[in-house]
Amino acid sequence: MKNQIKKVLNKVIILLAVICTVASCGSGKNKSISDLDERPNEVDLWIKSNHDEILQLREYFKTNIKDRSQEQMEFNKFTPFQKRALWAGKILEVLEFDWTDQEKTHLQSLLVFMVANPIFSEEKDPETLAKVNNWGENWGAYAIENLGWNHNLLHAIAGTLGVMLENKDVDPKFK
Repeated sequence: MKNQIKKVLNKVIILLAVICTVASCGSGKNKSISDLDERPNEVDLWIKSNHDEILQLREYFKTNIKDRSQEQMEFNKFTPFQKRALWAGKILEVLEFDWTDQEKTHLQSLLVFMVANPIFSEEKDPETLAKVNNWGENWGAYAIENLGWNHNLLHAIAGTLGVMLENKDVDPKFK
């Protein structure tokens, strides 16, 4: 069981590191990863001010991106703002599913992390990458140990921009 958890956590860390490597959000230079709880209002404001663009980008993605390899290729073409908006839109869609309060809170922490922190910044200093990896490892471990989530669910939520299916899995073309 511990080996399975380790494998899943390693994949979540790798996925978050890939997101960090290929994405950039611009204006997050002075923000700390550690103070997530202090910024939900900032995230709400950002989402509300960019609501139309988030919806348009998610619709574009769902209509035009057909599989994992195209997702990876196309994602690199998006601007930093578009990358940030795509992930915000994905997590907002995921939040529409039926979750316990504890799961919703956990998912909201991922949304805050992705919107308000420099994980998408172009600056890839070792300290920031270490913090991102640590945060991702803790986020995934908490989900597995306290929420009973498995690798497929973690991947469906944070491993791909592909649409999450009603059974809380992702379309096989995005695995």
